[in-house]
Amino acid sequence: MLRRLESAFELEQALNETMDLPELRQIHCSIQTMLLNRFPASPSSLFVHENPSGYKLWVILRVNIYTVAKLKYMPYSIIRKEGEPNPVAFELMDPSGFLNHHYTQLEHRRKGLGAAVELDLAQNSLR
Repeated sequence: MLRRLESAFELEQALNETMDLPELRQIHCSIQTMLLNRFPASPSSLFVHENPSGYKLWVILRVNIYTVAKLKYMPYSIIRKEGEPNPVAFELMDPSGFLNHHYTQLEHRRKGLGAAVELDLAQNSLR
C-alpha cells in the first residue's frame, strides 16, 4: 500500500518497521526523504483515495515485499560517505536483470559516483 507519511513520527514508525534489515533502512530513509522533498505536503495529498460507501481498504503488510526480496536475493551496490548514515549513491538489480533505482544525492552528483555504483553492480551480477 502506498500512503503519504505526514509527520516525522509516521516516518520514524515506518523506519522502525524495517529495523531488522539495516540495508533496507538506509535505502528506505534516503528514498523516503527524496519523495517527501519532491512531493511536499499539500491539502490535496497525492496518495489519497476515497473508497465508496461500505468498502474498506485492508492493509496486509506495511513493508514493500518486492523491495525486501530484491535486497535479500539480488545484487545491489551502495556508496556511503564516512560519517553520514544515508547512502550517497545506490542502485538495485531487478529479478529480470534490469538495473533500477539508480540514485545519487544532489550534492554528490557529477563526481562519477553513479557510474561507479553501476559498474560495481554490473560486476557483482556477473559473479
